[in-house]
Amino acid sequence: MGRLIALGYFSAVSRWITAGPPPFVLADELASLLDAVLLGALPR
Repeated sequence: MGRLIALGYFSAVSRWITAGPPPFVLADELASLLDAVLLGALPR
């Protein structure tokens, strides 16, 4: 899970800084990433 979070963070920050005006709110993107990874790791 740590690697997925790190990769997602790097990807989000890279996309956020390469665009002219930021294409999305970084905090919201990172919160979505954490939700997807952590909720996906829960047992069913």
